[in-house]
Formats: sequence, structure tokens, C-alpha cells
Amino acid sequence: MRLTLSRTALLLASALSVVALPGLAETATSPVATIVLPAITVTAVTTRKLEDHVLASGLISPVEQVSVVPLIEGQPIETLAADVGDKVAAGQVLATLSTATLTLSQSQLQASLAAARASAAEARRTADRTAALLAQGSTSNAANDQAQSALTAAEAQVTSVQAQLDNVALQISRTQVVAPVAGTITARSAQIGSIASAAGAPLFVIMRDGALELRADVAEADLPKVVAGQKARITLASGLPPQTGTLRLV
Repeated sequence: MRLTLSRTALLLASALSVVALPGLAETATSPVATIVLPAITVTAVTTRKLEDHVLASGLISPVEQVSVVPLIEGQPIETLAADVGDKVAAGQVLATLSTATLTLSQSQLQASLAAARASAAEARRTADRTAALLAQGSTSNAANDQAQSALTAAEAQVTSVQAQLDNVALQISRTQVVAPVAGTITARSAQIGSIASAAGAPLFVIMRDGALELRADVAEADLPKVVAGQKARITLASGLPPQTGTLRLV
């Protein structure tokens, strides 16, 4: 019995050894797991300025536009000396109006003035003679008063005609339409032959000094971040190179 038990135990032990050996072999051949650590970037600590960008969109328009209108009414446009896109200086002639009717009126008034002056001179001689006769007692006070009144009326006529002549001369000088300011012409409605009128569309529109500005809408939350004098970078929708500017007004 003991032998049998011993052999049985020995066989069991051998079997266990055989069974255990494959497990040991498998453990020995398994690869070791590799741990991959995350990459770390190291940067030196420095002090720098942080910029907060505020985005806004809007439309570009002239800072100031000046309308050019004729200073006299009812005269046809005779010549044009400027067009859209031209850069002009203050006082430069942009167009001229016809002076034909004004020159005719001027000639007529000059003739009227000469006649009025002649009448005034005759009235003065008559007044002087009447005054001398009155001093001699050869005429009445009524006649003298009448002569003086005629002289006053004749001199008033001279003054009136002279004023009309001066007015025509002023109108002739205003037939030249000039630029009131320097800048770039952005619009022109003037056409040769059309009647100039201040009541209609301006003959020209000038962008003063050629200055442009961007009027943009800024979000309410960004308003505390913007102040006059700040620099701005403007990106154009047309694809042209970006422009820089200065914030003028908030």
C-alpha cells in the first residue's frame, strides 16, 4: 500500500511538474509593456505685453465733403476744367459759365450810366444858375427848390445805375466756378450747356484734402477697450493691401 501510494504520489508530482512547465515558459517569453510619456515643451519665463484685439466692421467714407455750387443763377455752363478723380487746389477753376447775357447787360448799363451822369451834370448847372438868380432876387424859392430836387434825383439815378453796373461786374467775375477747398473730386453733375443753379445738384463734390475715414460699429462690451489715438489695422474687402490708421473719435 505504501509503495502504491508512493508511486501514485510520484506520478502526481511528475504530472504537476509537466503541467507547470509550460506556464513557466510562457511567462518567460512575454514582452515587457513600454510606457510612453507625453512630450513636454519647456519655455523660459519672460515678461511681455499682451495685446487684446477688438474687431469691428464698417464703411469707408470721406472725412469731409464740400459741395460746389454756382454763385450766380441762370447762366449756361460753357466749359469744364475738372472731372471725377482729379486732385484740385483751393481756388482752382473747375468750370466757367457763359458771360454773353451779362456782357450785354454791362454794355447797356454803361450807356445808361453815361446818360445819367450827363443828366446829373445838367441838373447841377441848372441848380447853380437858379441859386444865383435867387441870390439876385430874380427867381423864386420854389424854382430854386425845384432845381435842387431835380439835381438830387439826377445824382440818385447815377448812384443807382452805378450800383447795377457793379453788380453785373460782380456776376461776371463769378462765372468762374472755383474749388473752395483743396481735395479730390468725387462727383460731377455739371454738363456743358446746362443751366447752372444753386437749387439743384451741386456742380462738383470735393473730398476735402483727400482724407478718408472708417466708421465702424464696436460691440458694447469692447467700448472700454478703445480710446482716441489708438492705432488700427484696416483690412479692405476689395483685397487691396491692409492700411493703418489712428482712432479719431469714439
